Amino acid sequence: MIQGHPIIRKQNKFSPQCNVMVETKGLFNYEYDVERIDELSVKGIVVALTKCLNCNTLFLTRVAFNFIEDFSWYGSLEQLYPVINSISKDAPDFISSPLHEAMKCYKIHAFEACVVICRKGIEAICTDKGENSGMLVNRLIALKESGVLEPTFYN
Repeated sequence: MIQGHPIIRKQNKFSPQCNVMVETKGLFNYEYDVERIDELSVKGIVVALTKCLNCNTLFLTRVAFNFIEDFSWYGSLEQLYPVINSISKDAPDFISSPLHEAMKCYKIHAFEACVVICRKGIEAICTDKGENSGMLVNRLIALKESGVLEPTFYN
């Protein structure tokens, strides 16, 4: 087995506790589906337990790796825990796309951009529910009055 995956140790992760991207310290790596391709090549998946150097929040991440001699390649790091707010996989693109973009903006503290993209998502939902014209506030009022939008969400 290959130990000490540098991408796991160095990769910054989003901490909901700190509400920022944080540096982490590696605590434990577990490799699985490891396959030796030849004498010099190894591929597999590593799951890592790390902790935030600021607030000690624990993170569980997974990434595919490939090693050939002294070179290494990694896939996209997937944060398994803590779970970042997510949306149903069945949600249509006009809802999920702005949400994912807004989450990216929020994570990097681009708050004004986050608000603009959230508004875009709300407008898309209004359009999908049949409220196509007028100011956004009036469209939300119409959705509340027609029972499509619950008063709690409206408030």
